[in-house]
Amino acid sequence: SARIVHLGSRIRVLARFAEAVELQWTGLSDVPGVSYSVEGKLVGSADAAPGGPRRLAVPAAACASPPSAIVGRLPPGASMQLRVVTRIPTAGAEQGDLRIFGPWEEARTGAPVPAESEEDVGGRHRGGCADGGCWAYVAMPPEGDAGVPIGVGPSSTRCGRCGRPCEAHAQGMEGNEALEAFELTRYVVSNAFVFVRGQRHVKGPQLGRLARGDVVRGRLEGDWLRLCAESVRLAIGPAPLDELP
Repeated sequence: SARIVHLGSRIRVLARFAEAVELQWTGLSDVPGVSYSVEGKLVGSADAAPGGPRRLAVPAAACASPPSAIVGRLPPGASMQLRVVTRIPTAGAEQGDLRIFGPWEEARTGAPVPAESEEDVGGRHRGGCADGGCWAYVAMPPEGDAGVPIGVGPSSTRCGRCGRPCEAHAQGMEGNEALEAFELTRYVVSNAFVFVRGQRHVKGPQLGRLARGDVVRGRLEGDWLRLCAESVRLAIGPAPLDELP
């Protein structure tokens, strides 16, 4: 039951993004069957998990040398503690894997994405990235430990929000049906009614409305909730989604 702290699992932060951090560590390259994951806990935040660490994303790629991972779906400007957990298979199945814990390391995400920067490198719109839980590509360089880009710069095609490549994001705004590939959140309408609009703007075209008590699911996009197809139909009725403004 003893825990071993492995200094070879000490984390180096390669880059910070608005909602993700990219990590690298030495690992155990000469051990067959080794695998890694990253545990984390938010510090000084309402999102901090009570009662212990919250698993933040990630099996890491054990085949990489040195191993690395992008931990995403994090709030912007958040401070956290992260550690690598190394698993080594043992000969006896009843004993389970040997787990080696790296030291806790401090990290933080970058600043929130300015609304005016939400466009791709060539001025074209790209939508979400299911792997990173990102809802729109942003052409913004990540921050290094000193607040400057590391390894990538303004000419990079990586997303400033989630750290994934431009090509991992949908081309153009994806349809509402495509949202099922993301982790959607369930909400209950508490106001007497709310308008459903066709754009993320209070003057966007009005498509329909929801009433108090309606249950919807969707993807948070800044201050807006993008409704899944089923929830859109609740607001607008049987009209085809591809005919909406």
